[in-house]
Amino acid sequence: MFKILVEKNFDREMVEDAEIYIEKDRKKYEPVLFSIIEFMKDNNMLLSDLDLLLDKKKYWTMLEAYTLNVDEMSKKLITFLCEKHDKKFLLKVAHINMEYYIEYKQRRLCVLNAIKSYKTFTLYDFISPVLYKVENKYTAYLLPRLIEVIYLYKNLYDTEMASNWEDIYQTIKKLEIGVDIEIENILSSNKNNINEYIASSNPITIKESHNAELNNDKIRNVTCSKKTQIKDLIIDFIKDSDYIYIESEDNIIHIIASNIEKQYEILVNYLSRFITSGISYKKKNMYLPKEYQMKKYNFYLEIPCVKRNREKHFMTIYNNLSYELINYYEKDGIKIADPITQLRFSYIFLWSSIISQKAHGLRYKEFINFVKSTKQYIHEQRKKIDIYTLKKNYMGIFLSLNIFKKMQLIENEGYLHSQSFYCKQF
Repeated sequence: MFKILVEKNFDREMVEDAEIYIEKDRKKYEPVLFSIIEFMKDNNMLLSDLDLLLDKKKYWTMLEAYTLNVDEMSKKLITFLCEKHDKKFLLKVAHINMEYYIEYKQRRLCVLNAIKSYKTFTLYDFISPVLYKVENKYTAYLLPRLIEVIYLYKNLYDTEMASNWEDIYQTIKKLEIGVDIEIENILSSNKNNINEYIASSNPITIKESHNAELNNDKIRNVTCSKKTQIKDLIIDFIKDSDYIYIESEDNIIHIIASNIEKQYEILVNYLSRFITSGISYKKKNMYLPKEYQMKKYNFYLEIPCVKRNREKHFMTIYNNLSYELINYYEKDGIKIADPITQLRFSYIFLWSSIISQKAHGLRYKEFINFVKSTKQYIHEQRKKIDIYTLKKNYMGIFLSLNIFKKMQLIENEGYLHSQSFYCKQF
């Protein structure tokens, strides 16, 4: 009996039949969803929607929005919906500044996510959204393809998503067509109007700084101001260790690790045998939508100048091994990130350079040269992607996003905070 059902594609027919009723059910909520899109456009909010980016939207389920001042904006949105439709809307604040849900008739229709502000810049100062016309009546501003591709590459090496890797990869390849166009727009623009083509996010903000002075008269004074000499020392340091090396097209050493604070002490003790300069690191939040767990730590040499020490950035360490499994291969004792991970970080490097160009005005020539070299590296790495061969080498600890958020709340507030707001409360 089962064999006959398989041969007749009975399961596929059931899915196709169910799809008709699912679409009919979803369309009942379109007036409310379109109202939310209208509100988002009027209040400079961004929508994450792969189906719209790929122009294959069939029906609407739940909207995923990103905004500044998420607490204020979510309450403003539910008030708007109550006045325009009826009083059956509910706002659930599951985690302060993390999860804001709009529900209607016990159906979750929208989730609002926070993007932290930076100085006096607005959201669109850093994210150049993709403009999309919904049914030629509503305007939606979408997260750019570069952000979506970075997030999808993470899923492409997530072992929990292995059954979906084929679909994820096909989606990535379609989005990368648009990403390539965005890169070409940057390279073809002149110095004066380059910012209008750049799609990026809020600039990184210093969260924490640590310093260590490496003064020892007995250590040998090796001049390590040149990045190549520092790189040789670091490469030797990470051999046969629990670090994963990421190749890049800049002069910065990029490494994936876990507990950065402990690694910092070990690194300082190691480098103190070779250099006399002080070392500091700055913990930075990347403000990359959808990447709540990722942090990066920039390491600097403290070079004495006439009035104050000058910081020379020589290395960046990412904390990914503290919450996800990273695939790697070994070469000469060095653990090197798998091409899929390499590609993801190449896009992150591109993202970070665009942020710095907008926020801090990097030297135009250096910025363009970096974009050119990264573009070439990305095209080379795309040829090496393999989602079919069994991955053998993984390192890291898996920590789900939900557990991470709960841990953050307990650490920051000491308890889990949850609230609900009804229309009558506004």
